Amino acid sequence: MNANVLCASLAAVFALATSVPSMQFSAIPDAHVKSGVDRLYVIDCGDGSGPDESRWTPGVNVGVPVGFPGHCYLIHHTQGWFLWDTGVDDAVAKLPNH
Repeated sequence: MNANVLCASLAAVFALATSVPSMQFSAIPDAHVKSGVDRLYVIDCGDGSGPDESRWTPGVNVGVPVGFPGHCYLIHHTQGWFLWDTGVDDAVAKLPNH
């Protein structure tokens, strides 16, 4: 993303967040509210690779291959089981080099 667009977007979010006094942001969850999650399993779902790291680090490591782990998560919640796997978009998977 263009640096100017990113800065403008962040400024807009900050302006909106500070202009609405009733909005509250907190990284600390309410201790009285239980999440319902009682088990979390991290599963190795394979590895990925890319021929050019600069796709994720614009202007840095151009042409350098990059590898990255692929994880998925099996979660047991009080309402049942949930498998979280972002996977690879179908459009990317159909490319010649996947």
